Amino acid sequence: TVLQGRLGSVALRVLDGARGEPLPHVNAWVGTGETTALGQSDASGRIALEGILPGRVMVYLVAAQARGSLVRRPGYAEDLHWVDVGPGDRVDLGDVHLWAPARLLLS
Repeated sequence: TVLQGRLGSVALRVLDGARGEPLPHVNAWVGTGETTALGQSDASGRIALEGILPGRVMVYLVAAQARGSLVRRPGYAEDLHWVDVGPGDRVDLGDVHLWAPARLLLS
């Protein structure tokens, strides 16, 4: 259909920031104020989300404890990116590293 030709996609690979190894079970929300797509990284850390409306979209990543889970995995901070997706664009963010959460120590 005409609309499908105008929709974009976002792809990336999630890696453990300290070890550089692929990170499975990372939930990704990609969307605008109007629509959201949800996916989860596979064993190789890859995520590909299709059917993204053109415009500036947010890519929000949260490591999950297991496949299909929305329960946060301890030891990783969430990550946020803003990406411009044009009509029919296939945006590849490449490798994205998730790191341990920053700790603020006050004395």
